[in-house]
Amino acid sequence: MSWFASIQTSPALAALAEKVRTGGHHTLRGAAGSSTTVLAGALLQTLRMPVVLVVAHLDEAADAVEELLDLLDIDDEILDGL
Repeated sequence: MSWFASIQTSPALAALAEKVRTGGHHTLRGAAGSSTTVLAGALLQTLRMPVVLVVAHLDEAADAVEELLDLLDIDDEILDGL
């Protein structure tokens, strides 16, 4: 099992996904580096619904897009507007 797959199947992610499915807004804090993008990608694949990832700077947004493209093996045309 890959490290990303182990995150996707973790009980912590399942609990978070269930909270998101119930509605409302949710905020996660304390993540550092690429872990924020990894978590957003894992949630995106688990929930199969839009996930909003807010970052402070444009260069962080560009890094997040690249990381998501690498992690999720998705077509970069999906993210063309970013």
